[in-house]
Amino acid sequence: MYDLWKLKKWVDIVKPKMLASELIVYSLTNKDAGTADNVMFIEEGKYEVNGKKPLELPSGNYIVDLKTGNQVDDNAFMQTADYAKCYEEMGLGEIIGTLILHTGSKVRTGIEGLATLYRNKEQMEQDFQDFRLASALWERKNADAKPDVFEFPALLTLKGESK
Repeated sequence: MYDLWKLKKWVDIVKPKMLASELIVYSLTNKDAGTADNVMFIEEGKYEVNGKKPLELPSGNYIVDLKTGNQVDDNAFMQTADYAKCYEEMGLGEIIGTLILHTGSKVRTGIEGLATLYRNKEQMEQDFQDFRLASALWERKNADAKPDVFEFPALLTLKGESK
């Protein structure tokens, strides 16, 4: 409930327009797919949501991802950058930046316990290039990987039940 309260407070301050939630995005070009937590339109402004210094955002569409762990690493930024590229390739509009809302943050000002990590268009482009490099390495190392095949029985019964 505490994390929900922090997120509600963030929404009350930023007043984003929700464009999509849990949106499946994909790229036929790069053979990538995933589920973007949120896509939001945010008006230009300075928002008191991230520590002592207000977060200044330009007006536009953002991929907004939620992270609940103790820390956020570069993988999170690469993930949101890929979602942004997929979104744009699908013809859904331009993404001007990405935001990660970190509910496990140690910030004490702004919204206590909630950090808003922002990447602008230029940073997002670099994050995407890093993602492509990491993806190429993973594909090379796992070229022979195949999924486990499991066949479910047509009928499941509990012991002692009649068919």
